[in-house]
Amino acid sequence: MQRFSLFLLLLLVLPLAGSCEQDEVSPVVAITPPAANRFDAESARPGESVAGLEIVGAELTQSEVNSAYVGWVAFAGQVALEGSPRLIESNEPDFLCFDVNEETADRLPRMRHDERRVWFCFTNQEEARQALGHLIGRTVQIQVSDYRTTYQFTDAFDTAKLEITAAAAAN
Repeated sequence: MQRFSLFLLLLLVLPLAGSCEQDEVSPVVAITPPAANRFDAESARPGESVAGLEIVGAELTQSEVNSAYVGWVAFAGQVALEGSPRLIESNEPDFLCFDVNEETADRLPRMRHDERRVWFCFTNQEEARQALGHLIGRTVQIQVSDYRTTYQFTDAFDTAKLEITAAAAAN
């Protein structure tokens, strides 16, 4: 039986040995799995989970310009992030926002075609100002909920609610 298996193996391998030239190299294609925080906007449905957060609503349309989806997707759940608070000047009171660092950016869901840097503004501005207003530009750890990613071809930004904890209030 072993002789037959060896014979069969030689029959399969020998024809291949002569078909490759010495200088010929087979290309190696690296397949990178999609990041767990990336999702296809066209198939985003309430109840689905992305990066540990649950989709609770979406309003998306496909752009005629480049076929990218524009609109928003809202998520339920909490996520811990690290980054730095910053103010965005406006005609209204300035917005307190948050630049998420690279190490924790993959904790927030992103549409597959969205290559912008990861940042958002707080929906609870008053509470966020009290907890983080004195920490502008410093690296801090926060907890947020009700994350909403918005992708448009105009000025648009993502939003999240700062979860106020005793630790955050002490900063």
